[in-house]
Amino acid sequence: MSTTADDTTGSGDRLRVIGWCAWCKDAADDCRVIQVAKQSSGRGGVRYACGPCRKRHQLVPLIEQETRATAPAATGPEAAGASMIIMAGMVPTMSDAQREGRSCPWCNVPITAETGIDLGEEELPRLGVTVHPVACRPCAIREARESFAHHCRMCERCNRGDYCPEKAPLRRFVLEVRS
Repeated sequence: MSTTADDTTGSGDRLRVIGWCAWCKDAADDCRVIQVAKQSSGRGGVRYACGPCRKRHQLVPLIEQETRATAPAATGPEAAGASMIIMAGMVPTMSDAQREGRSCPWCNVPITAETGIDLGEEELPRLGVTVHPVACRPCAIREARESFAHHCRMCERCNRGDYCPEKAPLRRFVLEVRS
């Protein structure tokens, strides 16, 4: 978790991002996102690491990591943004129809190829399943907006008002799906 606070060094108007390092278990100014647990048997969440812990444990910030090998191939403008929608902790409670993309993972409405938004396939070896959720349009838009807002709250670049390439696919996804 991170938050912004006024800089106490005397510069006055400068903001800094303060996060909780999951490795040293302490607050730090220079935390970066290392892992996002999107789907698991628990709550999921985001793990941050401070500069010294990144160096000590050779951790690479998420923005600098290569794209996942299991990420769906970009088949359309929706593909990259759809894979970023947070579904933490949902898989164990999903029905087979929801895991296989025959009904929406949030509202359980039956989905067809024409009405559904493909959220990509992901293998979850820890649970021993492969999920391929397909959402209805209203739920996909709502969850994409919530994921976008979550990203903007947690991202240091977004908090500083800098350009953030990570939020662009989610924004594109929302714009493409709602039209």
